[in-house]
Amino acid sequence: MKPSLLSLRPGVLLSLGMVGGGVTVALSLLAGHAVADSLLGGMASAGAMVSFLDRVVAARANRTAQNALPQADGSEEVHRHV
Repeated sequence: MKPSLLSLRPGVLLSLGMVGGGVTVALSLLAGHAVADSLLGGMASAGAMVSFLDRVVAARANRTAQNALPQADGSEEVHRHV
C-alpha cells in the first residue's frame, strides 16, 4: 500500500478551512461585494479557520495526554471526567 501524502489531521483541517473560506466567499458575493474582495476575505477566513481548529485539536490532545494515568504494566489509561 502506498503511503499517503497527507495524514488525517491536516487533511481534515485543510478541508474545513476550505469549506469556511468558500462559505465566506459565497456570503460576501451575496452581500454585493466585488469578486476580488470576496476572494481575499475567503482566503483570510480559511487561514484563520485552519489556525483556530489546529489550536482546538491540539488543546484537546494535550488535555487527554495530561489525564493519562500510568498503569502497573507501563501502559497509560485515560479517565474522562464528564
